[in-house]
Amino acid sequence: MGVAGAREYVDLLLADYVAPAEAAAALSAALPEGLPVNGAGYVAQQAPSLTVVITAAAYRVELVGLTPADGPALGQGLARLAAMPTISVERRGTARTYELATALLRPLKLVQEPAAPTLEMWLRFADQAPIRPDAIASEVTAGVQRDHFVRVARMECYSERPDGLVAASEVG
Repeated sequence: MGVAGAREYVDLLLADYVAPAEAAAALSAALPEGLPVNGAGYVAQQAPSLTVVITAAAYRVELVGLTPADGPALGQGLARLAAMPTISVERRGTARTYELATALLRPLKLVQEPAAPTLEMWLRFADQAPIRPDAIASEVTAGVQRDHFVRVARMECYSERPDGLVAASEVG
């Protein structure tokens, strides 16, 4: 998918009962090395799927090739984005417009990491085609005059509730 994931979740429908630890071990054995399974458990068959439960995610977008010297241009990009009510993204020949007040759960945060400046963003999955973190990063970096690329990692998935965000691992 082009995005690394620190905590990913998967729904599986098994034909027969398998103890959760045994299912986790079998899945782990089938996955590539370095891709661990941290746990497994059963949920009621009538429980909503993960695509319904997970409504938001936190991302870290590393701006590889940029340095602290690009900070002023990045700050201007953040300010420009904060003033925009919508953002238009074209992908595979189809243009789509997103309302930023809906797409962004929190304001973007620029962190000056030693390796590269990093954007921290919390995005809401408002519909079937949520905005991609790299599209937001492209808008922020539009004024930067240095070659760079982005490295995107999803850090956690969330369920948005009236009383706040709940990590997907805590949804029950």
